[in-house]
Amino acid sequence: MIKTLTVLEIKKGEKVYQFQCDSDSPLGEIHDVLCMMKFDIVSRIKEAQEKEDKLKQEKKNDSIPA
Repeated sequence: MIKTLTVLEIKKGEKVYQFQCDSDSPLGEIHDVLCMMKFDIVSRIKEAQEKEDKLKQEKKNDSIPA
């Protein structure tokens, strides 16, 4: 199958980020999908932060003399 794609490319610093979609994708739908991706990334960031906070709290509790 041969397919035509549209690629949105953004360079930030030394890294290049790309989003590929069908060339006939409606802009509103692209916006919705990017929002879904953002929500997923923010959820992962929050989860990682909560794990880090929990580890810090456990380490702090372990260092307190009984």
